[in-house]
Amino acid sequence: MTIWKNENSWPRDFGDFIFLTKGVRLVGRAAFPGEWHDSDPLQVPQPDFRGKASEPTQLRHSFIRKLLMDDDTEWKVPFQFQIRPPGVKLPVEQWRVRGEQLLREHKARTDAARARCRQAEQMLLDWLVAGEVRAALRPHEGGSLQPIPNTHWNSENVGSRFATGKLDAENPFKPTSDIRDESAAWIFINVADLARQLPSNPALASVPETELRRSTILRFAIDFSEAHFDFFFEKGRTQKEISRKAQDVWFDRHNSKLPTTVADAIAVVVRELEHGKGKWSRVHSERESRKSN
Repeated sequence: MTIWKNENSWPRDFGDFIFLTKGVRLVGRAAFPGEWHDSDPLQVPQPDFRGKASEPTQLRHSFIRKLLMDDDTEWKVPFQFQIRPPGVKLPVEQWRVRGEQLLREHKARTDAARARCRQAEQMLLDWLVAGEVRAALRPHEGGSLQPIPNTHWNSENVGSRFATGKLDAENPFKPTSDIRDESAAWIFINVADLARQLPSNPALASVPETELRRSTILRFAIDFSEAHFDFFFEKGRTQKEISRKAQDVWFDRHNSKLPTTVADAIAVVVRELEHGKGKWSRVHSERESRKSN
């Protein structure tokens, strides 16, 4: 059972930690701007239609029929009280040509979506193994977060974690197949750590196209930090104030709500920069030096 099928079943975020699946989404959006869809992790391989000698053609025709009906409702025969599915109003040759085309397009889409998802998971996994993004576990029913050693990610057998969002602390390398397994805990990652990785990771962008390949949120975070430099550093704003400011600016620019977790992550990074933990402390010093001259 995969956790991706029902977003309402995801555990709530806690402090600077977000659920593992949300981390995969953020990486996917940043790595594949304009291509990533949040439904990518839900895509399954197209059936290969192999089986008994009498089955492949029947399965293939049923699959094509579904693609045709999804593609254009005008092709459906009005459904009546019957056991068999509605038919498709197309001449045989047109049915075959259009059906085969949809079959190829469907395979290309699902293969590309699955490849994007695997790459996003691998990038996040690399950061977790390196200790660049911290992870923690929360018991199934709730409670405090317990850190996960980065060595627990150093394995080839971690695919089930991205499918279920769970890990058994007592047996970390045993795959967890059921999200209802209460002996396994939910996996969370530190969103501030992740935010620091996304803009600078060379796998996300190729110079000189760095700016073009960054996601809308990442570009906003950078522009927001630069445009409101004095607001952060000279006014001594709190993290909460910076988060609210980010949400206000985002709304003015995009006429939509910036997720609170994202606004908080931006605020966390900005606050760390303010305290001299990033390059902006040097930028601030240079600006002050120019002002005095």
